[in-house]
Amino acid sequence: MENVVTEEFISRTEALEDFESCNAENPNWTPKRVKTLLLRQPAADVAEVVRCKDCKHKVRTDANGIVICSEEHGMYCPTESDSCSYGEYQTNTGGVTE
Repeated sequence: MENVVTEEFISRTEALEDFESCNAENPNWTPKRVKTLLLRQPAADVAEVVRCKDCKHKVRTDANGIVICSEEHGMYCPTESDSCSYGEYQTNTGGVTE
């Protein structure tokens, strides 16, 4: 795990040095140049968000639009468009499952 973190830090450091050297050579910013520099940046490590309306923990939605969840995660009155870090797709709705 440590090697992955170290390699990611090195690649980000190299990207920053590349950015700074390009900027020193040519300080004039153009849309094409900005696009090139952004495309060189490493992709973010993100996870897909599962909304309450698609979550397997959703029991039902009450008359006020509040989601009743089978897991208590400290959310106060979640609606169907909310999400939490415990969200998982329902397997019977064609959602993404692992």
